[in-house]
Amino acid sequence: MNLTKENMKKIILLMTFAALLVLIAFKMEVVITALGVFIDILNPFILGGAIAFVINVPMTSIENKFFPKEKLTTNKKKSRARIFSLVISTIFLLSLITLVILWVVPELGISLYNFAASLQYVVPDFMDWLNGITEGNENINDFVSSITGNFDEISEKIGSFLQEGAGEILSSGVTLVTSIAGAIFSTVIGIVFACYILAQKENLNRQFKKVMRAVFNDNANTKISKVLKMSYNAFHSFLSGQCIEGLITGLMFFIVLTLFNFPYAEVIAVVVGFSTLIPIFGAIIGTIIGAIFVLTVSPIRVISYLIISIILQQIEGNVIYPHVVGNSLGLPSVWVLVAVTVGGSLFGVVGMILFIPITSVVYQLFREWVNKRVDQKGEALPE
Repeated sequence: MNLTKENMKKIILLMTFAALLVLIAFKMEVVITALGVFIDILNPFILGGAIAFVINVPMTSIENKFFPKEKLTTNKKKSRARIFSLVISTIFLLSLITLVILWVVPELGISLYNFAASLQYVVPDFMDWLNGITEGNENINDFVSSITGNFDEISEKIGSFLQEGAGEILSSGVTLVTSIAGAIFSTVIGIVFACYILAQKENLNRQFKKVMRAVFNDNANTKISKVLKMSYNAFHSFLSGQCIEGLITGLMFFIVLTLFNFPYAEVIAVVVGFSTLIPIFGAIIGTIIGAIFVLTVSPIRVISYLIISIILQQIEGNVIYPHVVGNSLGLPSVWVLVAVTVGGSLFGVVGMILFIPITSVVYQLFREWVNKRVDQKGEALPE
């Protein structure tokens, strides 16, 4: 090989890349730590990008519905329409977050504390009720009597654990305040950054395309643009569908629980509506939290609540979800389960939500590649 100037550049690049790989292999812990610090620094801006994507869903809907493009004849009108849509969407999102922080979370904490304090009274009543419905069956009565002592002991331990845990949480006020202050700071910076992105999204889009065109050739640029467009459509369809589904499900729970005079109907409806955003496992989480609320007031009604919840969840899964979300992602159910499981294992609840549209994009790209390869071989695709 001739050692031309171009070949020398390639050799230097390869040697540099190899040296970096060796450095990473031998100093993996240092690299991971540095990467963690870098991510922490960028965390407000990453959060801002996520907030911008979420706010963009209702903002775009408001713009399209109330401000048709044919009426936005000047830049001034476009700017006013964007500001109005952005403000309304931001207020809506902040109202939902405030509702959860100031209403649902305290209610849940108070309910758990009251439940722990009332266990010594609830357990005997529950045992009396259980003895009453099993009266006449000596085998069942003997079994119930044998576990009563253990159940009382367990209930006392649960009660003391919850009360002590609450005390420990309250005693660590300095750490809690520091964490909350840091979260508020990151959130405020994220919201400001998100508003900037949304207000200038057309300009940012043009600048991004210009950079892409300068860095990549036309073929690579076309492929990257296709993947990005598919990703945007997948995330937009999934998030908008899940939000509408959560709203409908929450209203449905509120109406039914109010009609049957269940305690904490409003709080349970909000919890169920938010938990619906979590695919597959959200229904289970919402049902369990709702059962805890009911249990603190009327343990006997928990069974009826669970029956009603299961019926409503079946309606949500078989009627509402197919019509609201439908097959817009084009992802089979088995891959939805895989995406939720893998995403949840890696990144928790956020991973469960994000991995479904990501898996949808990968699935579509892989399907296109398979179909293209089959067409090139001249074989008929199976029906």
